[in-house]
Amino acid sequence: MPAGRSASESDNASVRRSGDACVQQAVYLQPREKKAAAAPTGNAAAPKTVSQSATQAKATPPSKDGISTPQTADARPEDKAASPAPDDTAGRTPGRPEKNGASPRDDSLAWQTPRHPGNGSANLFQDEASAPQIADPLEKWNRFWFRVNDGIYLKVARPISRVYSAVVPRYLRDRINNVYQNALFPARFVNALLQLRLDKAARELGRFFINSTFGLGGMYDLAAGKPGMGPQDIDFGQTLGVWGMGHGFYLVLPFLGPSSFRDGIGLLADSSMLPTSYLGRTPYLITLGGRTAGAVNSLPETLKDYLELQRIAIEPYTALRDAYAQSRAKLVEDARQPMQLPARNAGREAPAQSP
Repeated sequence: MPAGRSASESDNASVRRSGDACVQQAVYLQPREKKAAAAPTGNAAAPKTVSQSATQAKATPPSKDGISTPQTADARPEDKAASPAPDDTAGRTPGRPEKNGASPRDDSLAWQTPRHPGNGSANLFQDEASAPQIADPLEKWNRFWFRVNDGIYLKVARPISRVYSAVVPRYLRDRINNVYQNALFPARFVNALLQLRLDKAARELGRFFINSTFGLGGMYDLAAGKPGMGPQDIDFGQTLGVWGMGHGFYLVLPFLGPSSFRDGIGLLADSSMLPTSYLGRTPYLITLGGRTAGAVNSLPETLKDYLELQRIAIEPYTALRDAYAQSRAKLVEDARQPMQLPARNAGREAPAQSP
């Protein structure tokens, strides 16, 4: 083969190989160019070559922690647009209006004004620090007798209660309590009439008749098993509250515990309604002895509630005062409910409605 022809053919082969290599390189780089064109231009940085990364690494000085922070000599336009604006509210007092009259919202102070879930304008801290539900002008006097009564309950009454519970079983204590409650019928009956609650007066009269006869003098509360014949809590302090008289002021009675001016009057009035107040030469001593016996008989249950209140209460005096005021207010509110009369169609089936 001639030498000139072989040289030309070798040149053409090299040209073809170089052309194929260019085509392969174009095909290989085409997907990358499409991906780079489809990428968002917001905060995404453009792909960097190896030489640019090396130059950036050389120009990055190490920080104090030993971790290098990338720094570039000139930032791209899109990086400048994406960088956060400087905080111009650093030296501004939170909540103070700006020059143009706008008041910026400061979420860091939201904890200072908690809102009540039911009322957006109510403050929880104001609810906790609200005034007591009953006036207490004699607080020093009441606190003194509260401490005295507390010592009596824990050092005297509790040992007596333990011995009494061990000697007298629960069954016998219940029988004694039923007789004691049955003896208080006159006071409850008169107060029901004073409250103009004929339904309650009729219930008390029926309970007294059933328990005094078939219940062996009140030892067994047989009337409680009848519908609408359960025991009732009615006293003269409640009657005064029904007719509009308030608590008055809080009062801690020696040995008796929490009371109020209104309930103190009610206690004297209820005692005068008992039959024992008209027996013998010293009727009030007999009444006091009966009430003392009833209190001693219910002492185990009363002490249990008192000790539980002391355990869970942060300030026992305030907790007992508020609990007493709430319970008495609830008792008066229940007494003001309208009279419950039996329905005329009770026990009858409702007529079927035509479709």
